[in-house]
Amino acid sequence: MLAEVKDKKENTLKAIDYCKEALNFFNLNEYPTENATVKLNLANSYFGLYEAGKEVNDLKTAIDYYNKSAEVFTIENYPED
Repeated sequence: MLAEVKDKKENTLKAIDYCKEALNFFNLNEYPTENATVKLNLANSYFGLYEAGKEVNDLKTAIDYYNKSAEVFTIENYPED
């Protein structure tokens, strides 16, 4: 991932902006899998920010997005995965 190679914080913040923009299109009702995938990407990005700066709010935000993603990616919804 480019964000891990150069200008990590700046690129991660750009990725977060793009993911949030994608959520405007991939709404939960019409595109649950895509919506949850974007939220998982947001969680990973916020966790990366936390690792870089140890900001507690970044960790809390990451956990929130992980939980929202997990609401869709359940064993019941995806037993084969």
